[in-house]
Amino acid sequence: FLESAIRGELTKELRDLESPKEYIQALRKNSKLKPIENKDIKLEIPDNWEWVRLGDISTFLGGYAFKSNSYVEYSNNQVIRLGNVKDYQIILEEKQVFVSDEVAQTVQSYKIKVGDILLTMTGTKEKKRLFPNLSGY
Repeated sequence: FLESAIRGELTKELRDLESPKEYIQALRKNSKLKPIENKDIKLEIPDNWEWVRLGDISTFLGGYAFKSNSYVEYSNNQVIRLGNVKDYQIILEEKQVFVSDEVAQTVQSYKIKVGDILLTMTGTKEKKRLFPNLSGY
């Protein structure tokens, strides 16, 4: 859905959906981000949609730097590192590194869940950067 929205390829049915304005307003209630101004708007959207800042509807969490001495030979807790992300895929079979259940428990908030979007912030040399500055979000 997100990819289709970015590319402007949403179907008419998706465009006709009601805007979740009350939900968005509830999310914005505690937002510390500046409101979107007309000068910020670069594209037209359907009337029943609303412009929001990514930070109003999502949470950005930077990665966690595991110390190499916290690695174990094998466990059910695989660490996803930059070497596991190639060609827009997570390849779990390469460069496997694991941490113990105890270490994994202390960093539960960094666990990737269904629906999460994973962005690599380093290792982008010679690649097009999709999000060059997330500091305002």
